[in-house]
Amino acid sequence: ESLLISHPDGLKELSLICHEHGIPSSVLNVIAPWPSLRSLTLNLFYAGGCSPANTWSQFLTSLTHTNTRLEHLIIIEKSDSQCLQPSAFNFRPLLAHQSLTNLSTLVLFPGCTTSIILTDPDIFTLARTCPNLHILDLGLWSTPVSLHALNILVRRCRELREVSLCLDARVDALEDSEHADDDDENQGLQPNTRLIKLELGDSPIVYVGSWTELTVSIPRFLHAMAPRLKGITERAWSHGAFSDPWQHVSDALRMLTDEEGDDGGWGARSIARGFGYV
Repeated sequence: ESLLISHPDGLKELSLICHEHGIPSSVLNVIAPWPSLRSLTLNLFYAGGCSPANTWSQFLTSLTHTNTRLEHLIIIEKSDSQCLQPSAFNFRPLLAHQSLTNLSTLVLFPGCTTSIILTDPDIFTLARTCPNLHILDLGLWSTPVSLHALNILVRRCRELREVSLCLDARVDALEDSEHADDDDENQGLQPNTRLIKLELGDSPIVYVGSWTELTVSIPRFLHAMAPRLKGITERAWSHGAFSDPWQHVSDALRMLTDEEGDDGGWGARSIARGFGYV
């Protein structure tokens, strides 16, 4: 803290590795008045396990009271042991920050048994508050949000190139989701032509009807949202949560993107044919 105090105005970037005490909320008391800080990176190596969720909550709440106009906020937690009890913290306090308009990178990656509580309204608020996002990473274990929320986020944040979060994908709700929240603010949103990476944490997928419905409905929805997106990376697969449905969605999406230029667009029958169903 004494070192930071000696740089009250000049620092634009601050990166810290914290070994033992979790998130250093006291650091915020020092950097709060800094007018020039644009990038804050914290790498947490907490020897006692994961930081408790209330520590994350306090940190995000404290962050809202700073004068910084951050462009990059990255907090990644790694621990050498698991927490005794799972815990969760709300994402919402961060959205109360007055100056997130220029935020380009937002990475919040808590420890293995700490999760982020997210809701669809949180994602809608994030899309309005941070229209200049390029990278959004909310870890592997956040509360799953709907495909509709992802759609609004990706279309409103026109510069968004990488998204990592958890989805609750229900094929039978896609038609309803296309009309949900159909207010003046969201009408006429154009596809995002920059998104090239969609990475999923633990994301349930529920479908009814035939397998063809699964390999058509969600891929077409994602392709309409982001035409350059060629597939899905599912980070939870390596943790035993791999499910065939997401792999088929990713394969169908890649086929859509790769072949669209050749024949002017693949329809449902063409995708089904690629999977051997017709």
